[in-house]
Amino acid sequence: MKKIAFIMPHVTGRGGTENVMGIVIKSLKRSDSPFQPHLYIFGGSENKEWLKGISFTETVFSKNRLIRNIQNVFTIFICMRRFLKREQPDIVIATHSITCFVLYWIRKLTKENYPIVSWIHFSLNAKNVKKNLLHYADYHLAICEGIKLEFSKLDISKSNVYVVNNPVHTTTRVIKRPKDKAVFLYVGRIEYEGQKRIRDLLDALAGVSGKWRLEVIGEGNDLPLCKEYAEKLNLNNKIIWKGWINQPWEIIKEASALILTSSYEGFGMVLAEAIANGVYCISSDCNVGPRDIIKKNINGQLFKPGDLDQLRLFLQRIVDGQILPDPMEIKKSINQFYIEQYYKNYVFSLNDICNRWHNSEGG
Repeated sequence: MKKIAFIMPHVTGRGGTENVMGIVIKSLKRSDSPFQPHLYIFGGSENKEWLKGISFTETVFSKNRLIRNIQNVFTIFICMRRFLKREQPDIVIATHSITCFVLYWIRKLTKENYPIVSWIHFSLNAKNVKKNLLHYADYHLAICEGIKLEFSKLDISKSNVYVVNNPVHTTTRVIKRPKDKAVFLYVGRIEYEGQKRIRDLLDALAGVSGKWRLEVIGEGNDLPLCKEYAEKLNLNNKIIWKGWINQPWEIIKEASALILTSSYEGFGMVLAEAIANGVYCISSDCNVGPRDIIKKNINGQLFKPGDLDQLRLFLQRIVDGQILPDPMEIKKSINQFYIEQYYKNYVFSLNDICNRWHNSEGG
């Protein structure tokens, strides 16, 4: 059995990366798994609910971001070296570009022998990704085809990039569609503009006539601003702001469609989760992520980012009674993301990386 070390920086414990990491590590603990996983969180996790059942180590720093960053700079090499010396992994997977750089120099100075694999959960063009540092990893896991293309633009060989997508839990549940009005969903971080662009969703809805309701599940610093803007557009009587809910798909009773207006994504996990529950999706066709998930007229629609007229048209059609695809067909449209198939693809990728490393490159 090979030991695998996952390394990630400070997290809130409520993000999509944590959700995926938890699913992957728990699936790798099954009896037929060829890997023994252990997680190291450099900087710690604020919320630890997602870590239940996971073997992990954390180095906890200050809650103040500035102080935490200073602590990171001065201790990252020492702490990571100590962790690796204790665990003696056969393969190391990092979710942050800076970590790849640190791991490279630790391995070089200690003359240890393991492949370094990047597993970035955002577009490589996101501001927190230092693209030049990704060259310090030997191999790369891409969560969608769009990110694999971004790697190729960095002159990284396609043969060293493995598309693993993201895992989604199967469920027998089908969220019913309301009959008397359209119910739209937004699930995620509340950002007025930035990545999530709630403003675009509100602007589009302002031009939709008929009976509809928007349910917003999530939290964020921009929540007061979004509420204020919705009031300015006279929409607040049609919007329910539900706040953060730990397991939203367990409490959502009805939905016509889930809406995502992001300017960029890594994958768009919320789309896959909605589809797994039989919910039709409408998403911006941002550079990476949604187009791997959305299949036109089968499980949803894509609109050009910023094209609010097109988004408004899609929303209006649903309000006007558009016949949507059968929920069971929607669920089937993402079979490749469900955990059993995902697990096979993920393990195949890691085994291939280990074999290549020891047979021809690192060994």
